[in-house]
Amino acid sequence: MYTVQEPLELLTFHNYYLWLFFDMLPGLKITETLQWSAPLQPVGVVAGIPAIAFRAFIIYGVLSALKSWWKGRAEKE
Repeated sequence: MYTVQEPLELLTFHNYYLWLFFDMLPGLKITETLQWSAPLQPVGVVAGIPAIAFRAFIIYGVLSALKSWWKGRAEKE
């Protein structure tokens, strides 16, 4: 399901999702600047589903926070 050079450990998956998060930040290119490559490479559809779900969860969280902030800002005015 995943290809990796080192044994799979919990820390490897943690680093992968941390890499996904930093890779999602628009305009900053943190992973390119630090020359940080993904610790795992998903192979196949089943292995890619958790990564897509993680990205959707993060995007949903950011959008709901922006919505809440916008509502609070509109109520103050």
